[in-house]
Amino acid sequence: MAGESLLLNLAEMEQAWLKQDHRSLEVTRTVSLAEVYRTDNVILAEKIAELLQGSGSGKIPASTGLSMTEDKQLHASFNLKALNIAQDYPFKEKKTRRIKQISVTLPALVGPYQDMRAIFSYGGSALPAGCKAIALSHGINDDGQFRLDFNDGHWLPFEGIPVDDNNSLTLSFPDAIGEKQKPLLLSLTDIIIHIRYTIC
Repeated sequence: MAGESLLLNLAEMEQAWLKQDHRSLEVTRTVSLAEVYRTDNVILAEKIAELLQGSGSGKIPASTGLSMTEDKQLHASFNLKALNIAQDYPFKEKKTRRIKQISVTLPALVGPYQDMRAIFSYGGSALPAGCKAIALSHGINDDGQFRLDFNDGHWLPFEGIPVDDNNSLTLSFPDAIGEKQKPLLLSLTDIIIHIRYTIC
């Protein structure tokens, strides 16, 4: 008798799961920071060169998202909400849009056996430990992982951030005026952000 009751409960649980579970839409949004900054009349490559050569103004307007810190880190920031990702696929009913994964492409002249050095980080506090930043080393659709596995039991970096989150994402280049970093950054023509998110 107890076994039959347990089987019935399992069948009800399975039925509820089948009824409520549905596949989310999977979308990729590609963002050019050169285009984003251009709306503020900032040419990315020129502003980077100014900052690296020390000829730019000390205080860069926050709207541009480009700055050089006192410890010579070059920062490029942008606001996720300002990208208006939610408007890409409008629906009559309310939908939840959350980031699944973010990767970065850095179009620059990289020498043989030369690596990129950058940190891409999230300024909010809504993520589990270890999911707020990635280290970039090859700069081609770089997600900061040796091997991307969507079936991994761990949360991916940035997974779960709403696409209309009002916090900033920042790309930081350490030792920006160093012997290796500076020539690479002077050849940087754009910063491409690949945002993969779900709609459910």
